[in-house]
Amino acid sequence: MNTHCLVTTTIQPPTRATHKLLAYKNWDFIIAGDTLTPHEQYRHLEKCHTNLKYLQPYEQTALHSKLSLAIGWRSIRRRNMAFFYAYKQKRYDVVGTFDDDNIFNDAWDGTTLVGKSMATKSFSCDGPVMDPFRPLNIPYHHRGFPLTLIRDHRDECVVSELKEYIVDVDAPIPEGDPDIDAITRIMQQPTLALSQSQKDQLPFTSDNIMPFNSQCTFLRASLLPFYMMIPHIGRYDDIFGAYLLQKLKDVNVVFNKPIAIQERNEHDLTHDLKDEVYGYCNAEKFVKAHVDDVYNILPKKAAYALTTYMKAMRNLR
Repeated sequence: MNTHCLVTTTIQPPTRATHKLLAYKNWDFIIAGDTLTPHEQYRHLEKCHTNLKYLQPYEQTALHSKLSLAIGWRSIRRRNMAFFYAYKQKRYDVVGTFDDDNIFNDAWDGTTLVGKSMATKSFSCDGPVMDPFRPLNIPYHHRGFPLTLIRDHRDECVVSELKEYIVDVDAPIPEGDPDIDAITRIMQQPTLALSQSQKDQLPFTSDNIMPFNSQCTFLRASLLPFYMMIPHIGRYDDIFGAYLLQKLKDVNVVFNKPIAIQERNEHDLTHDLKDEVYGYCNAEKFVKAHVDDVYNILPKKAAYALTTYMKAMRNLR
């Protein structure tokens, strides 16, 4: 019985990434379907792979109708129902969340740093949040770093001596199409390929809060009750979920060497831009807010969905 699982949601037919990940038989694979997902293709795939569980829409409603409704349909936030299902199984130690346009490297052997004790560098900087791209001297900012802080974020990161950490969140940095805000992508359309000197800086952690995404990230399953892709706030859903997790729990987030390359599904960049406006306007407030005040920053529908998720998870503990 596997103690590790991968989760995602999709409206695409099974991708190259999906087929590749199914080959890791020591990982279970949970896919939350949506109303536009080609269900028959995934039901067929499920019959062919004992480590795959495809959650059809009616199954998600049966799991928790109130939570399912609060999340909404035709949304990447359906992944939360896969989180809920995984946590309910009570057997997973590690959960990996990924997007199905991230192609894992052939060299990845299915291992993760989560739960391991390791000595690694810790970077810090002035201010409430650190951009994880800064220690690597990547010339743009990770999606979710508050744009309102960029002008005040030019000081050098300070690295401490090596410290021993138990890894709670393992965030390998995908290469290819980088995870950046839509403004930068529209202007520059960069491709990320880390140099050897940049890879030599990895892995690292920070005493600051850092944004991390849900496209290729592993975390302790015990943290799922405190981690949600928050619906109804656009493309900052996973980023605000990451910030909230770090506010709620004392977690060690470690950015790690690439294990995947993103071949980004087709996107309308102007739509992405519109979908990020809420985050542009509220990321700094969210980062600086006391944990009890974040619900006042979120739109009512988002706060309700988060409250519903937290309560549903609490009832499983």
